[in-house]
Amino acid sequence: HGTRYSIPVVLAFFAECGLPEPVPEFRFHDERKFAFDFAWVEQKVALECQGGIFARLPGGHNRGAQIRKEHEKRNLAACRGWRILYCETETLCTTEVADMIRRTLTWHQTASICASEADSSRENSLDVEF
Repeated sequence: HGTRYSIPVVLAFFAECGLPEPVPEFRFHDERKFAFDFAWVEQKVALECQGGIFARLPGGHNRGAQIRKEHEKRNLAACRGWRILYCETETLCTTEVADMIRRTLTWHQTASICASEADSSRENSLDVEF
């Protein structure tokens, strides 16, 4: 789709903000060829940059058919465990977006540690019970 930003510039901005490098244009669904603008694959966190949402003339993100396709993409991603963050082209390289990404990646890391500890705790309690 018609991106209005430079991927190398965005990657450099994310690196400058101390974020791990995302995969640009990551295809998460081979059959439907759906892709995220940027994805942190291991954490299943994606960033979608929405451009032209306030355009007077109908564009990709404000036409009925495109909105329906976007809903299908979002639902398939959710079924596969992805968390999708959204921003506008104009806000992509801002500290607000970088902070949102950082909080989401940090939350994922904390949740994974807690889940591992809970699994370990359950395993230990099962060992004791049997």
